[in-house]
Amino acid sequence: MKRNLFLGMLCLMAFSLCVMTGCKDEDEPKNDKSDGLVTEGYADLGLTSGTKWKATNEGDEYYTFDEATKKFGKKLPDTVQFSELVRECTWTWVGDGYKITGKNGKSIMLPAAGFRDCEGDVYNVGIEGFYWTSKSLGPQRGYRLGLYKFGKSINYHDRCGHGSVRLIE
Repeated sequence: MKRNLFLGMLCLMAFSLCVMTGCKDEDEPKNDKSDGLVTEGYADLGLTSGTKWKATNEGDEYYTFDEATKKFGKKLPDTVQFSELVRECTWTWVGDGYKITGKNGKSIMLPAAGFRDCEGDVYNVGIEGFYWTSKSLGPQRGYRLGLYKFGKSINYHDRCGHGSVRLIE
């Protein structure tokens, strides 16, 4: 009887401590901040397709369309996956980029990293940014997601231009 009472009190104390300290389910990602922002690995945003988006850009580099498709292959999103991200998530301009929040409350940041033109000059860091897709528009152009403080669009650009890369899983 005393042992059962002791174990019951021990369980109650453990539960109370867990509630007070905000314990988490072991299945939850360890890199989520309290606001749902995923900062490492891949984020499941609850998209219909099940696509998971990497939490960060691929390096601090810009890539031409051909460099991006050659180096990253199937990990580069296509226009359908970017369209789903635009359609199913909430986009909020924060600082110098978008916080993209999925239906499940998880979110990632897409910075407005600017771009490099075909001659190599960098423009508009913090104001706009471009993310290559895996889909080309003939031999001269590739599709990309364009981010602007006033909105976003899927458009195309010369393949020699340099943009950012965000991978999927």
